[in-house]
Amino acid sequence: MLGRFLATLRAGLDTHRDPHERRGQTRAARPVLMLEIDGYEHIARDWSLSGAAIRGFSAAAEPGQIVSGRLFWRADTRRLPFAAELLRVEPGGLAALRWLDLPLAIHQEMEAALD
Repeated sequence: MLGRFLATLRAGLDTHRDPHERRGQTRAARPVLMLEIDGYEHIARDWSLSGAAIRGFSAAAEPGQIVSGRLFWRADTRRLPFAAELLRVEPGGLAALRWLDLPLAIHQEMEAALD
């Protein structure tokens, strides 16, 4: 909870943010976050402490559905389980996810990367 509060404060101080952006969380593309869902690996286009956007999502799923799989940094050998709510799927396979169950280790590494 404290991490989320600090991230929200940081996001408000970020001078590089798009003024039209409605998301409150600071987002990043590096380090590269990978999501494995149904045996397919996806690179997070951007990620934050609250969720991620991925490309190439082709599952027959609708907003509100829960997806799960394994989460890892591109250069890491760990594969940790996650669960997320599907917020949106756009034509071309761009999907937005909100973390529901994020591994503590990944959460802490995300916080460190966003500092």
